[in-house]
Formats: sequence, structure tokens, C-alpha cells
Amino acid sequence: MLRRLKNTAFDFGGTLTKGLKEFFSQTSTLDVATLEKLEECLLSGDLGPQVTHKLINSMRASSLTPHEALVEAIKKILLPSQRPALIPLDFRKPYPILVVGVNGSGKTTTVAKLGRYFGKQGYSFTLAGADTYRAAAGEQLSEWAKRLEAPIVLGKMGKDPASVVYEGYQEALSNDSDLLIIDTAGRLHTQKGLMDELAKIKRIIQKVHDHQPFETLLVIDSSMGRNAVRQTDIFAKEIGVSGIVITKLDGSAKGGVILEIADQFEVGIRFVGVGESAEDLSIFDPGQFAENLIPLESGE
Repeated sequence: MLRRLKNTAFDFGGTLTKGLKEFFSQTSTLDVATLEKLEECLLSGDLGPQVTHKLINSMRASSLTPHEALVEAIKKILLPSQRPALIPLDFRKPYPILVVGVNGSGKTTTVAKLGRYFGKQGYSFTLAGADTYRAAAGEQLSEWAKRLEAPIVLGKMGKDPASVVYEGYQEALSNDSDLLIIDTAGRLHTQKGLMDELAKIKRIIQKVHDHQPFETLLVIDSSMGRNAVRQTDIFAKEIGVSGIVITKLDGSAKGGVILEIADQFEVGIRFVGVGESAEDLSIFDPGQFAENLIPLESGE
């Protein structure tokens, strides 16, 4: 039996939204010419040909208004990815949440946001800083731990990240934490050494956690565009990913990458982040995403 977490509101914006607003402000019906313009708009918003063609074909076959047809087409692609983060009711403590991704994606901030989010759900947690390549990562996580009043285990520069995870797990056991939230290094995802380290970390977790289920969250920067799709592909293949967190969905972000990831991968999108504070993390809601991507007033 699983515990479903509470949802909260969030906003989206950026290139795709602006393009769609402009399109629908000038369009009330769809014909060949306007569908071609819409196709150009979608392709410029981080959408590849495959997902763009799915949306266009869905709209072409729809009897709804252009705005309603696109909203429904977007929801159809996103709904299979709607998998909110769930903590099993009978989970084994401490339940590990491994956070991975490239440098600059927002991993360390996401670790703090996860702590705040699950803390509000009544879970206690310990943080583990397994990024032993950047001193700034440890300093940032330590500051978050103080704000969140959470126990933390950090590794010295150059220390084996897997050993930090092991120590973090033992600390979480000793202080009876419900969760162990783990930050990791984020060098280029194409570097084999990083993937080997993450694979080793996962083996350590599996061993100390007695091969019980745990979460591996991939943090993706939405402003990375098509490169975010490639990152998802590599991390999923190399180490396995159970969920995705999409970050930086603010005014400069291109939210279209979410559609691309949802179309290509079976992994669930757990959360979205829209700011830098610990509260700026929300459960992914496909319907809300589609409505905010192209607000209703833009089509009227």
C-alpha cells in the first residue's frame, strides 16, 4: 500500500508558451497554412519532429477548438508520465533517495527541496553529500542542512563517494531517520568514470538496504533543450532512473522539453522546480502543465 503525496500549484513560461500565445492570438480556425505555422512554433520550443507530428496529427483529427485540441493532445502525451513520488507505507528505514544529474542542473538545491517537501509530509531525513569533487557542493548542502535542521554527512574532497553514502546510511540508521537523501557529483554525463561511480553508489545502497526498493531521481535542467533529452537517455541506460525532477521552469525555461522526455521515455516525471527556495518544488500535473503552457485566454 502506498501513500500519495499532496499536490501544490506551479507555473510555467518561456519560449514555447510565448510562441503559442502569439499563435492562438492570431488563429481561431485550423487549416493547412495555420497548422504549418503551429508546427514551426512547436519545433522552436524544444520539441522534436516525432512529438510535434503527434500533436499536429491529433489536432487535425479533433473536432475541438484549436486551443482545446492542443491542450488535449498535450495531455495525451503527458498522462503516462504522471507518477507522483510515493513512499511505501511499509518502507524500510532509512529509505534512500539518490539524486543524480549533471553539474548545473540544480541537484543540490533539489536535495534540499526534497527534504523540505518530505519533511512537510511528516518524514524525518538525513542528508548525504557524496559530491566529493566540488567543495562548493558540500558547503551549499551544509547551509541547507542548517536551514532545514537536518543531520548531514559530508565527504572530504577526493573521498570515495560510495563510502560517504555508506556512512550516511549508518548515520540515518543511528538517528532513526525515515529517509536518506543523497547528493552526488555531476560531471559530464559522457564521462565513463562518473557513471561507474554512480553504479558503485547504487550497489552500496542495494547492499546496505538489503536489496529493498529505493528511489533514483534524475534532475534535468529544462533550459538545456535537446541536450536534456540526451542526458535522460544516458542516465536511464547507464544506471537506471526511477523518476525525473525537471528544474528551472521559470520565465527563461523552455517547457517543451517535458513533452519530449514524456514521449520518448517510460520513466515517471515526479516533480518540477520553479525557483531557488526550498518550497519551490511541486508534483508534476500534466493537466495543469498543459493549461499553463497555453493559457485559455490566449486562444480566445
